[in-house]
Amino acid sequence: AWRSGNKIVYNCFSASCGVSGVRQVGDTVEDVKARHGRSQSVTEPFQTSSLDLKRFRHDPAVANYLRPFGIPADGWTFDPVERRAVYLMTDNRGKITDAIGRSLIGRQPKWKRYGDSSLPLVINPGHDNIAAVEDVISAIKLSCIFNKLSVLCLLGTSLSLGGLSYLSSKNAFIALDRDATDKSIQMHRRLASVCHSVKIVRLTHDIKDSCSSEIEGVFAHAGVDTLALR
Repeated sequence: AWRSGNKIVYNCFSASCGVSGVRQVGDTVEDVKARHGRSQSVTEPFQTSSLDLKRFRHDPAVANYLRPFGIPADGWTFDPVERRAVYLMTDNRGKITDAIGRSLIGRQPKWKRYGDSSLPLVINPGHDNIAAVEDVISAIKLSCIFNKLSVLCLLGTSLSLGGLSYLSSKNAFIALDRDATDKSIQMHRRLASVCHSVKIVRLTHDIKDSCSSEIEGVFAHAGVDTLALR
């Protein structure tokens, strides 16, 4: 089941099950706030009181991890205790606001967020154009290609209320993996009433596995002004 505007749509995806339907519901507080762009949670600064930068250091293991994705090691560091490649997140003034690290030895969780912020995971925040992607590497790679694009990392295919609020009144680009087409359509329906505009970018390959020209091409094919994102 998912919410679309003021309706709850439910559908069983089992081939042998025909249960489906629509139920009318009222707007939630979050919907009203998002529609009018008054959600306070997305305008507050990141909380970084638990972020200890002294624990990090340089290590060539980071560049080795990033090389297959074509991502430069600038802005990355290393956690020697947990052996994680760590990306230092910054605000639009260049101040470090949070960090997220990928285990290089199979430690769980695969990705660890170091700060104590409850805000959505956004790479390169502060822009009116924002893309929603599934994974951290894709988010970072996209922000390297388009430096005037904020990227919301869903860590999956579900859009949280915090993510919904962050996207409100923005130009949103939904860029989920090819196998998440249904999720992209559902997300488009959900965002249509709160965003300035919404476009689905139909990927030919996952962003993290694509070259820059291919990524630019699929965004341009979706009607995105890629020059405005540079």
